[in-house]
Amino acid sequence: MIITITIAIYKSYPQIKERQRQVEVTKQLPYALRQIAIELQAGIGLFDAMKTVANGDYGELSDEFKITLEEIRYGTNYNEAFDNLTKRNDSPMIKKTTNQIKRTLNSGGNLSKTLNSLAKENNENMKIRYRQYSEKLNSIMLIYMFIAVLIPVILFIMIIAATTVIGPIIDGKLLLILYLFFFPLVVSFMILIIKKMEPATV
Repeated sequence: MIITITIAIYKSYPQIKERQRQVEVTKQLPYALRQIAIELQAGIGLFDAMKTVANGDYGELSDEFKITLEEIRYGTNYNEAFDNLTKRNDSPMIKKTTNQIKRTLNSGGNLSKTLNSLAKENNENMKIRYRQYSEKLNSIMLIYMFIAVLIPVILFIMIIAATTVIGPIIDGKLLLILYLFFFPLVVSFMILIIKKMEPATV
């Protein structure tokens, strides 16, 4: 079982890292869209407005905008550059945002108004997802506390009590494996589950 849990953790780690990156990109998106909208309202062009996000403190999203701007700078049109941004980020929210931006650019609509509307919608969606996540997390934390704290303590007390009455009932090496490897692995597995439950990009 220890080997199974270890393999599960090892295989899940890259997926969790990528998921965390996507969550970070999505989390910053509403703020970046508002920033671009403000710049556009001030009369700044879209390229320079996007540059403020690329050079700003928007984490992974800033890095993505830098790549997009580099593509545009070297001749890629906006539509294709935004398509590439969508391909790099498997997020329905990113896809919807880039599609709306392309549609507005192609129709000559008010991009600033579109971005503000998208920012508000994305922000509301994230609030709902985090509220649901918080409710689920309360139940998971009870299970986590039971496995990580109560079971090891209760088991230890039972072993001590039984040993006092009838002598050693479990090999010392097995006990060492339980407390140094098995329980920590189970706790790590629970943490992975919690990480996987983080609000997905919407």
